Amino acid sequence: MSLDLPTEAEQAEKEPDRFLSRHKSPALIDEVQYAPNLLRQLKVAADKARDRHGQFLLTGSQKFTLMKGVAESLAGRADIFDLETLSLAEIRGGCRTPVWRPQSSAAALRS
Repeated sequence: MSLDLPTEAEQAEKEPDRFLSRHKSPALIDEVQYAPNLLRQLKVAADKARDRHGQFLLTGSQKFTLMKGVAESLAGRADIFDLETLSLAEIRGGCRTPVWRPQSSAAALRS
């Protein structure tokens, strides 16, 4: 689920236990920076099932260590990966279908 959706972000922030009861693990939660209070409830969920790895995959456009208002670090419960964006060459290399290529100015004039 995406916390880009205002109703999801609001519930995740204000009622994290209820939010997690609606979204059972394994779950991918995108834009987690919009609900820093959710992290405390994720810690509780992780502690209840310590033998189950990969219960939650959290993603976001802000670095986890820089998130404002994060009181819970999930130390010992989380691995953090900072991923950089892909270059156009990397995207082209990984695609089976052609990716947009810039047109020469002569070709652009003929279109």
